Amino acid sequence: RQWRPLSDACTGPAVICALVGEHYVYPEGGRAAANALRNLASKATTVWDKAFVQTALSRVLLNSRHVKGARAAAQEAVKLDPVSGRAHLALGQVALQERQEEQALAAFTKAVELDPTHGMARLALADVLARKAEETPRAIQEYETFLKLAGSSEEAKRVKKALPILKRRVK
Repeated sequence: RQWRPLSDACTGPAVICALVGEHYVYPEGGRAAANALRNLASKATTVWDKAFVQTALSRVLLNSRHVKGARAAAQEAVKLDPVSGRAHLALGQVALQERQEEQALAAFTKAVELDPTHGMARLALADVLARKAEETPRAIQEYETFLKLAGSSEEAKRVKKALPILKRRVK
């Protein structure tokens, strides 16, 4: 997949979400993508668009191993739109990268609470819960919910292999 710079001609309020969405789904492109997203953030007219840009920027920066910048962008996204599950998911991903599991768990839990149909938020929460023996039953529940929501995703194979092992651990 080849990254393309964003066209300045296509930055009206109706298309900002579409332009940002590409970077949210495919968080590659490094510095050029980050600069394009910062440019879009300055042109966004609504708070939720600005928050979505910051969420995508966080994912791009995290993918480029700029954890400090990713944290700042994720925190800004949560500040702009505290009821965005995507923003809390991005904040949790940063916390996980920084090995702050309790903060990641709190952010992922909030992301699932705010957007219960977001499969990747469910998966991220389940992965963190599975690391704690006392949370295994809850991890199983989150994995099963993930499979219902995104059973055809690439991650589903890994989850289907892990579930029987976790279920045996509970017994």
